[in-house]
Amino acid sequence: MQAKMNVQRGVRLTVRHQPNFTRVAAFGSTAVSTAQERTANPLPLVFIAAEVAPWSKTGGLGDVVGGLPIELAKRGHKVITIAPRYDQYEDAWDTSVVIKVDGQDVRFFHSIKKGVHRVFVDHPWFLAKASPA
Repeated sequence: MQAKMNVQRGVRLTVRHQPNFTRVAAFGSTAVSTAQERTANPLPLVFIAAEVAPWSKTGGLGDVVGGLPIELAKRGHKVITIAPRYDQYEDAWDTSVVIKVDGQDVRFFHSIKKGVHRVFVDHPWFLAKASPA
């Protein structure tokens, strides 16, 4: 498919791509594609968040940062997430990178799952328990 559209101020856009969905499942008024298309122009994408499922999750943010990067990696993008290391994650290895922040060592742990690089920042504050008020 090739379509041309005139946009404001005489700018012309040419669309050369038409999605090729092999199967579409309809849920109410929402259609979800099950086809995986690889992008011709992969992007380097970084997600920085306070939580990432399944390692840490208290709400919807953990779900999004856990799932969306996987779907983007399936499409050919180079994806990395960065999140605090709240626990001893068995599948993340110590990168041996240590920096000092306010006089305390900060370490970085790394895991690769489903095509996504996961980096966990290890600072003593993340493992500290909150004291009751």
